[in-house]
Amino acid sequence: MLVHYQAVVGVLGKAGAGKSALCNALSGQECAEVSDVDVCTRYPLEITLSYRDGNGLSLLDVPGMGESTAHDKDYAELYRRLLPELDLILWVIKGDDRALSVDEQVYRDIVRPYAERHCVPVMVVISQIDKIEPSQEWDWSHHHPGPQQAANAQNKRRSVCRLLAVPPAQVCMVSARAGYGLVDLVEAMISALPTEKRKHATRRHPFSSPAGFLSGATCTATCRRHGACLANASKSQPGMCSDLNPEKEWL
Repeated sequence: MLVHYQAVVGVLGKAGAGKSALCNALSGQECAEVSDVDVCTRYPLEITLSYRDGNGLSLLDVPGMGESTAHDKDYAELYRRLLPELDLILWVIKGDDRALSVDEQVYRDIVRPYAERHCVPVMVVISQIDKIEPSQEWDWSHHHPGPQQAANAQNKRRSVCRLLAVPPAQVCMVSARAGYGLVDLVEAMISALPTEKRKHATRRHPFSSPAGFLSGATCTATCRRHGACLANASKSQPGMCSDLNPEKEWL
């Protein structure tokens, strides 16, 4: 079970949005499998940042909607079961994705009603902004967007704010591959967490940089059935869950 003082951050969104890559970037390790072609996350993957004193933060990488009707029905139920466990919700949207009807529907019908009813903070993360056109403008030397790309990214932010009815302050833009925006995201996450969790976290860990966020931490990945943490599910590499049965074992 998750310890009571450990904040649990749910990383949700459409399939292919970059949730697993974001979790890897925040953890500093390749805990979650990623692919540009295949859907990798079939079950919730808990990535726990454990500090020497036993405290930490859990990122829950959740399967993405929009892959197929059959999976969406199961994943919608999974979302409903997992939401009560979360202290903070990150809704991830791919920067160059213009087909956002799935995001709008799931966020409107499942995520937002629960979050508003139970006062769970939500942040929207626009990921992979290095792919926003014109993608060739991205400055890989300094790890930031070019002028037109930056303007288009701001247009994307405004569009997402309108679509999901969220204020700009709740929207962060990142590139996991380039390491862009991670510091701002971490600071926003800590600020958004419930007060008792935020005080506990900021008292012990510096968050001025991703390195500070991870200072003194070890990252362990465990797979979860609903309502349980399978700490011993994987005997191999972090994120590799060979002992799990196929796909629907978490239901």
